[in-house]
Amino acid sequence: MMFRSSSSTLVFSVILSAIAATAPAIAETRAGSAVAVVAEAESDLARRADASDLRAQLSLARMLAQDNRFGLSVQHWQLAEAQGHPRARYQLAGALMRVEGVAADPVEGVRLLRLGAEAGHISSIASLARALETGLGAEPDLSEAVRLYEIAAADGHAYARFRRALALSDKPSPATDPTRGATLLFDLVEEGYRPAFFAMAESLMMGRPLDSQRERARDLRRAEALAGNDQALARLAWAYPNDYIMIVQAALCDTGHSGGQINGSLTARTIGAITRFCLETGINDVCRHGPMRSDAARSNGRNLFLTT
Repeated sequence: MMFRSSSSTLVFSVILSAIAATAPAIAETRAGSAVAVVAEAESDLARRADASDLRAQLSLARMLAQDNRFGLSVQHWQLAEAQGHPRARYQLAGALMRVEGVAADPVEGVRLLRLGAEAGHISSIASLARALETGLGAEPDLSEAVRLYEIAAADGHAYARFRRALALSDKPSPATDPTRGATLLFDLVEEGYRPAFFAMAESLMMGRPLDSQRERARDLRRAEALAGNDQALARLAWAYPNDYIMIVQAALCDTGHSGGQINGSLTARTIGAITRFCLETGINDVCRHGPMRSDAARSNGRNLFLTT
């Protein structure tokens, strides 16, 4: 009985060894099959796109963009745009303004956005508003930008709502309304829209803020700093250094650069840990003037939160 059990164990071990030996080959075969399937699907889409199949053009353009093959992606956005598709027109305008796979031509980008806006394409309306706000590809026109943001925001476009709030809070002009801008930013913060957090903190600190506004701004900056916003971290270094040091100590601990207790005190051990981190990440030229400087705080933030 013992002999029979040993024989069974031996046979089972041989089977397991055989499976283990063939597993990598099976995995490689499956990976190769998956690649072949994707290549075949892309080839089929390309054939249909060349035959003026609009859906194929759009699908292939998206697939190529996701694969960072922007030059080929633009070619198919152009084919779809030639058929009047609003999303393709919007994507092509973005490529022209971001310089992705095509030479920069913001004026042509704005022209395409205007066509999309006239057709009621909400993302085109929001992007056209941004172009008019910044003057990229068109004469700056803050009043028109705000009007277009209002249209897109009424459709629930989150980015348009955010940019509208910022435009209203910007430097004085007939189009600005800082009180309304702050209210709109507050609504976005309450909804958890992340880009609004730092902007709201900055808005609260304008003029001569009340103590309650300062504390609200502090909370927002801490939340943003913990989320990896290097600008918020730099603001804390200047206004609330203990908060800044505590966040840096925790991030250093997470990366294996222990800076001692996480207590917000700039001890010799914490300074040593920051110095070692700066040397390892190649930002010592910025850090050597001191970890509390704004440029050092931003550089440390960018590098610390990239590695945590």
